[in-house]
Amino acid sequence: MSIATTKAIAATADAITDQLNKLFETHVEPLHVVLEPGIHRCGGLRLRSDLTIELSEGAELHFIADYEAYAQTTVAIVAEESDRAIMAASGASNIKLIGRGRIFCAGSTAYSLGDDGEMGTLVAARYRPRILVLDGCRDIVIEDLRIDDSPMWTMHFADCDNISVRGVKVDNDRRMPNTDGIVIDGCRNVVIEDSVFRTADDGIVLKTTRRRDGSLTGPCENISVRNCTIESRSCALKLGTESFSDFRNIAFEDVRIEKSNRGLGIFSRDGGVVENIRFRRISVDCHETRPASGDRAKRLPLLSLTGVRRSFQPES
Repeated sequence: MSIATTKAIAATADAITDQLNKLFETHVEPLHVVLEPGIHRCGGLRLRSDLTIELSEGAELHFIADYEAYAQTTVAIVAEESDRAIMAASGASNIKLIGRGRIFCAGSTAYSLGDDGEMGTLVAARYRPRILVLDGCRDIVIEDLRIDDSPMWTMHFADCDNISVRGVKVDNDRRMPNTDGIVIDGCRNVVIEDSVFRTADDGIVLKTTRRRDGSLTGPCENISVRNCTIESRSCALKLGTESFSDFRNIAFEDVRIEKSNRGLGIFSRDGGVVENIRFRRISVDCHETRPASGDRAKRLPLLSLTGVRRSFQPES
């Protein structure tokens, strides 16, 4: 692989959407984009192979709070009626989002319609983009970033291989529905470590879903979650509910669950086999909360199992 060309982007009052997308499209060699300290306003980004985006310490990437700003970054998997992402890639490899900067999305203000007093949540807008959707990609690194106030699912990886998420902090409004911290959807060879997820919906969730064209994302295999802290108003660590393919060889170790509605959940309702799942050294602080995910049935304690046909291994 060629040595990456580094391009530094200074903070400016103008949106940098066109500048970045043009840079991604025209520079064919490996590219390392560095966002310098300050606030950078941006719309939808179509990521490509051999791309590193680094947010320097003190840099903030503020995405435009308008669903129409992401009309060019549609994705194949619909979630909560939305087919748009703020950052998206399909079939790409060697993508890195790194640095000690911050990504901010104004989800709880720009994509909500007020308070739902009965539920204790915000009323979410019908259409909301996910922050990051990578479909059919491989060799992905997400490292050291802080991501705040997602409008919907924060990170969604579908049918991807070789993912490393390390040192990431996700902090979403605890009243905003459907703001899962990270969704691993039919992926293989995944490591999530030394990270913090605080959100209204599921913290770390593994799914095996079906696309609009009927194709499956595939099984979740060889996944390790370790040394993480999770706060969730729904389920902190979850497999399912979408389970069209299998889940196997998955380990959750040394995870601290704080102030959560439910600690662990395994749901296989669509025929997927669940096997060789290990929970080890999990610290759990669970209590019933109002269901910010919008599902009253989710107010359940500690552990929920549905449709599990193979043994799993909980250890103290």
